[in-house]
Amino acid sequence: MLAQYLDEQTFLRGVAQYIKKYEYRNTTTDDLWASLSEESGRDVVGLIQTLTKDIGFPMITVTESDHNVHIRQNRFLKSADAAPDEDQNDLLGSIEAKVPAR
Repeated sequence: MLAQYLDEQTFLRGVAQYIKKYEYRNTTTDDLWASLSEESGRDVVGLIQTLTKDIGFPMITVTESDHNVHIRQNRFLKSADAAPDEDQNDLLGSIEAKVPAR
């Protein structure tokens, strides 16, 4: 998922940079995220914090129109009655699928 977000080539360059920089040394996952952030110019550290540390759950919306079922997932709501966090949706995107109704 992270390789898709950054694009695969950028992700691989970031991992290669990380491996070369920390060759024969101890490291932490924060060092990997920092290398990926540096290579991509994106805030990978903040993204990973949101994905792994923030408590929340996905909100799934299902609608039907023109004999199709539309499924949309917004991520990381803080509580059941909260609205989707627009900043996080922009950062992480959303998943949307269209399935033929039976």
